[in-house]
Amino acid sequence: MALNETNTYRPEALLSGTMPVYSEPDTYAVGAVVAANTVVGRVTASKKLVKSVKTASDGSQKPVGIAVADVDASAGDAVGPTYKAGCFNPDGLVIDASFTGDDLRLAFEGTPIFIRKTLNLTTV
Repeated sequence: MALNETNTYRPEALLSGTMPVYSEPDTYAVGAVVAANTVVGRVTASKKLVKSVKTASDGSQKPVGIAVADVDASAGDAVGPTYKAGCFNPDGLVIDASFTGDDLRLAFEGTPIFIRKTLNLTTV
């Protein structure tokens, strides 16, 4: 990720709740091209991140984070910011079709990442 890139950040669509959000740089595996807000998993052998797919068998089927920004590792491993904790609205996430909402919530169980829809409260 170049330091002079400009990205649009819309946390109102992604965050749901008041839990603090934590992110840190992490390495994405060569060939991985992920959009911002994509749910990612870690390949056991390489210890690098790729898009999490429930049917994978390389370790990445277990989500470990959410990409903060677009990451293009098509030409080689790339470092990108990754959410490691927080409460996230599933409607704002890029989720592989192999996951349902409940699958994803359960996959993150035991981690500091929580999946919960944003509550829209109106006064009557």
